[in-house]
Amino acid sequence: MKICIVGPGVVGQSLARHFKLAQHHVSVIGHSAGASRAAAEALGVHAAETPEGADVVILATKPQDLHTVAATLAASLGSQQLLVSTLAGVPLQTLKKLFPKPSLFRIMPNLPMAYGQGVIACVAEEGLPTDFQDRVQGLLDGLGLILWVPEKQFDAFTALSGSGPAFIYEIVQAFIDAGTSMGLDPSIARGAALQTMLGSVSMLCETGQDAERLVSEVSSKGGTTEAGLKVMKEKEIQAGIKATILAAYQRCQTMADRNS
Repeated sequence: MKICIVGPGVVGQSLARHFKLAQHHVSVIGHSAGASRAAAEALGVHAAETPEGADVVILATKPQDLHTVAATLAASLGSQQLLVSTLAGVPLQTLKKLFPKPSLFRIMPNLPMAYGQGVIACVAEEGLPTDFQDRVQGLLDGLGLILWVPEKQFDAFTALSGSGPAFIYEIVQAFIDAGTSMGLDPSIARGAALQTMLGSVSMLCETGQDAERLVSEVSSKGGTTEAGLKVMKEKEIQAGIKATILAAYQRCQTMADRNS
């Protein structure tokens, strides 16, 4: 399959590597001819001037560049092509106005997809044949968990899983900093923090139990875990994390309103 990626940034590059490994013909379009050539050389794919001839076009530019890209490339897109947008806060309705000919999809990936551990929300415009959706599903298989959700849930998904890795990394860094403040070597603190995160998440996945149940299994009356949990409640850590995700959600809604 011929795939053209418009905007070979972090997300675009991750997708390009995945598609290349799957033996697809991959080309990239950057913000200039030089940028296209540089990205193509770094990724071991082809540079392109237009997406004409591609079966699938991945729109992975920055949202603020959308109208500039549309003015340049929309005329070269045809009704036989699939256009898959990764842009946060840009609804299908807006994409259809700018790109009226191709069949439209939105996806919201997160960065761990680069290691096959991502979460990707997907939605198709109404009325498309099921085999079009199957084609997009097939392209994304191997990147992580693929979820087809209503578009009205995309803002929530973007906040929770799209932005979520950054929030997780902040929490991990707090664990590492706590370890070093107690005298652990930085490499030991990092290893212990990461494995604690991995093991805890694996336990949630494998047991199917809810988080509160497992918290109670780790803690005991008068013990070390109870002392730490008391501070978490006093500092309202859980409420702070929830507020963080909701702030990302509200920004998504603002972006969607601006782009509708």
